[in-house]
Amino acid sequence: NLERRSDIQSLVEISNAEKDSILIEVYDNGIIDNDSASIYLDDSLLLYKQLVSNKPVSLYVSLDKQRPLSKLKLAAENQGSIPPCTVLMIIKTKKKRYEVNLSSNFSSNGVVEFFLKE
Repeated sequence: NLERRSDIQSLVEISNAEKDSILIEVYDNGIIDNDSASIYLDDSLLLYKQLVSNKPVSLYVSLDKQRPLSKLKLAAENQGSIPPCTVLMIIKTKKKRYEVNLSSNFSSNGVVEFFLKE
């Protein structure tokens, strides 16, 4: 799945002070149609073939301060009954909350870029 084209769909700036314990919550976006996806931070697998629904799939990530740009990739495993695979991703830091809509199909991964700012 990592060999698919990366489609950058959002850029989120994260302050260096908030780079740890970032909560990511993933929901199916729109109609619940049995989408499933894997999620990677850069090239590290975080979730594998996870079914997304109206209940959140939650995980925590920390960004590496040596890497000013990190990529969170959504890779469709199943596009459900209504292609493509679409998710609503809620990103919560200590002080901020972001909502990102991502989509992925079998030729491209949806990507959120995290930019660490000083």
